[in-house]
Amino acid sequence: MLGKALRIAGIIICSALIASCNIVSRWQKQEITITAIDDKLPGKTRCLLKNEEGVWKVMPNTKALILRDENALEVQCVNTTQFGKELVPTNFDKGDLVFGLLFFCVMCPLEMYYNTWYWYAPFVTVLMKDRRDMEFIDPLLQPGNSKK
Repeated sequence: MLGKALRIAGIIICSALIASCNIVSRWQKQEITITAIDDKLPGKTRCLLKNEEGVWKVMPNTKALILRDENALEVQCVNTTQFGKELVPTNFDKGDLVFGLLFFCVMCPLEMYYNTWYWYAPFVTVLMKDRRDMEFIDPLLQPGNSKK
């Protein structure tokens, strides 16, 4: 009888572990929308989003699915005549951290690695300026570069 109860408890614990790992992995992703202000060529503008988790090429005013990181998100937008750059700081949710420490440290310790308690503002505005005033443009945004 005790053996059967231990097997059932083991199955429940394993199921909870698998479910919590899948939930936290999904929480690592975040939708973000970039708006280019004073964009004179809206159909030609491209933006690059970068953090330690990856690099994403997006068009302004469309949703992008990115991975969260504890560091700032660098956003660069460029078209043939303009350039804009913004550094988006992370926000830290102490409530998520407490929840993570109480639940996920017990259920899925490796998932702490995924920065689930950090997040970026969901809407970011980038002021477009004349390219004569521009700073460094990431090579991934240069015309003809199709790397992702």
